Amino acid sequence: MIRLVAQDDTVELSEEQASKITFWLLEFLPARTCEVSVGPGAAIVVPDQDRGPEYLTPGLLSQLEALVGCALRVS
Repeated sequence: MIRLVAQDDTVELSEEQASKITFWLLEFLPARTCEVSVGPGAAIVVPDQDRGPEYLTPGLLSQLEALVGCALRVS
């Protein structure tokens, strides 16, 4: 499982941001589902990912952080 949490616990995502995050993760990870909690304290969970967060490439993580608007931490 991969779980990413916004460093800024006041961040809230729009439905458009959540949809884009879901698209990026499902497009570039071998995953079938993705859960995005819009916040406050936005979180992203990829439950069916057998591998850990080390499989998030720097480019993909950077794209996700740009969509969220702050750094993400693995929890």
